[in-house]
Amino acid sequence: MKKQIYLHLFLVGLACILITALVCAFASWQTAKRQTLADLQQVAQVMGTEMEHYSDPYVFLRRSSKSSVDLRFTWVDHHGMVLYDSYEEASRMPNHRERPEIAEALGEGQGSDARHSATLQEVTLYAAQRLSNGSVLRVARTQTELFRPLEALLPWWIVSLLLLILICQFTVRRLTQGLLDPLDQATRYLSQIGQGDTTEEERQLFHTSYPELIPFLATIDRQGKQLDQSLRNLEQERNTMKRITDSLKEGVILLDDQMRIQWINAWGFQLLQQEERPTAGRPRLLGKFLMPFLPPEARIPLNQLKDGRSWTQTVKYRSRQYQLDLQFLTPPQGRATRMLIIQDITEAREREQLRRDFTANVTHELKTPLTSISGFAELMAAGMYQKKEDITHFGQLIRKEAGRLLEMINSIIFLSRIEEMPANALQEEVPLGGLIQSVVEFMDPFCKDKQVTIHCQLTEDKVRGSSSMLREMAMNLIDNGVKYNRPGGHVYVTMKRSGSQVILTVKDTGIGIPEDVQERVFERFYRVDGSRSKQSGGSGLGLSIVKHIVEQHRGNISLTSRLNEGTTIEVHLPGA
Repeated sequence: MKKQIYLHLFLVGLACILITALVCAFASWQTAKRQTLADLQQVAQVMGTEMEHYSDPYVFLRRSSKSSVDLRFTWVDHHGMVLYDSYEEASRMPNHRERPEIAEALGEGQGSDARHSATLQEVTLYAAQRLSNGSVLRVARTQTELFRPLEALLPWWIVSLLLLILICQFTVRRLTQGLLDPLDQATRYLSQIGQGDTTEEERQLFHTSYPELIPFLATIDRQGKQLDQSLRNLEQERNTMKRITDSLKEGVILLDDQMRIQWINAWGFQLLQQEERPTAGRPRLLGKFLMPFLPPEARIPLNQLKDGRSWTQTVKYRSRQYQLDLQFLTPPQGRATRMLIIQDITEAREREQLRRDFTANVTHELKTPLTSISGFAELMAAGMYQKKEDITHFGQLIRKEAGRLLEMINSIIFLSRIEEMPANALQEEVPLGGLIQSVVEFMDPFCKDKQVTIHCQLTEDKVRGSSSMLREMAMNLIDNGVKYNRPGGHVYVTMKRSGSQVILTVKDTGIGIPEDVQERVFERFYRVDGSRSKQSGGSGLGLSIVKHIVEQHRGNISLTSRLNEGTTIEVHLPGA
């Protein structure tokens, strides 16, 4: 920019100097021309007066021509015929009556003109004087003679021109620097304003030094603040949108017409990465074709990309189920014309399957006691009994089945409460040892009836959670240990601290669980031995309730068992 300003100003200055020099030269030439014509007119007048006093004008003219070699003398009669010329023979010259200076002198007494001479082949100045006898005396001088005085001034003009060029160069350099200095200082001033480093004295000094720039700087400063605020808002919105999209559990991918990736969120990036491919950052995926990153089962048919219709497909890949939705953006967002949403629906399908299984199990389990109750009631209503003791027996059976039914319903309701338990209900500091001790004391009559002994080794550690839910958990664990034990068997309940975890272990010496079904014992309504569980009063919901309680308390549960040797259940809960 500095070079351009300097060059432009210098060229303008140089052009002005040259134009001024040409104007001055032209004005000098015009002045010299007018002065020469006036001198020639005076010479013609003087010579005309003297010529009239000579008896032989030709002698006078020849003498004058010899004394003034730079002047040309021509004598013309009143008809325009040349009588004498100091440069040419008069007889060879054409009639001069139509020459401007001759015609003007014949009419007005004096005449002058400047034109190209056919005789001398140069621009010539003419001055004519009419004599008393009607003839005309013309005096001429060539332009070459006119420039001779100017040639003497030419060196001074050249020196003056070079001096003016140097002065112009120096002035332009200073002017360029003077123009750019305020801009440089304004730039530094604005940068200091942007960083907050300017003081009030610096602002006042700058405003005093360059008052013309105050509106300019104020406008830039205001627009800079607005732009900075807009950029901060855009950055905040971008970060907000990034956090929102990255927190989605669905892959969102924007694509162009050629199915090249234009934008992808974090979950989509994670879904597209395959184990056999090296991990790359999201920017490295932008601009690449989507198809190679999709498994073969999820390739989008090309005909779906032409008709503009939405496309949905569910695929199973690597034991997971995904739903792919391809939607067209209306209007397009820049180069992105369509959006692909990838959802992992594995858990949703599993929950749906669990709900179906739960409904089927509930229907089956509730149907059995209801069928028994309905059958016994029909026998009693039809009078199909022989003794009154049969009525008592049927009543006891109905009461037993109704109890099982009520217990099952209560367990289902309790499971629903566990799943809907609010987080603030799990903030109690529960002394787990004391809670277990109260459960053992409550079950003492049942243990004596089953001839099972409970051994406790408890600590004073506390866990964070719900005391009612933890009591239900302990009740089910100990109840199972007693219920599925042998007469004379034992149940060992121990507690210990391991870092931030409290470990509860319930070990029995009962019938055990076959290894091939151990993974299913925490399912709802699952019973290892249906007939034996029914005899023991089991509904298949106890361990399912225990697992849900542990998961709600952010713990984990594990089971080890050997058939006919016993079962050990270990629960890890976060300590208070």
